[in-house]
Amino acid sequence: MKKPLLFALGLLLAACGKQVPAEPAQNISTQGTAICSSQVLPSGHAVTSIYYSYGCRTSPYAGSEYNTYTIENLAGRSTFNGACDVTYPPSGWVVTGYYFNSGCNTSAYASYRYNTYNLVNTAGKTQLSGVCALSSLPSGWTVTSRYYSSGCNTSPSAGYSNNTYTIRKL
Repeated sequence: MKKPLLFALGLLLAACGKQVPAEPAQNISTQGTAICSSQVLPSGHAVTSIYYSYGCRTSPYAGSEYNTYTIENLAGRSTFNGACDVTYPPSGWVVTGYYFNSGCNTSAYASYRYNTYNLVNTAGKTQLSGVCALSSLPSGWTVTSRYYSSGCNTSPSAGYSNNTYTIRKL
């Protein structure tokens, strides 16, 4: 009895597996699009969550490593809260906060490390305060002051170092 049932279950799983595309269809003009983590992130987009999907697996034994991103287009926005730190912020954006978000874990075994950014677009601005030191500065910008901010700590146990900048466009 067990063998026919296992065989039928195996056929069902094989049939389902063949119907799942190797890479999810993507329409990057909409918000909340899913892409495989092996794909290149489109310009101007941020990863907003990470999870495992059968269609993006890289081996038959995969499962604990999350392999799929939900992405959002940041066009037209001045701020964005909740970008996963698996990629750098888009060009022209700076990090203004860093914290833990379970939706940005990269595996089922992830720790509670900080993994999520709050972002600000520098377009149209000449000065910004509260830019985290872990952020790269856009071309043509300089640091004018440094200070401590708990919102820019890189972990819950980070010390009181000057981890935050005020930046000015040259």
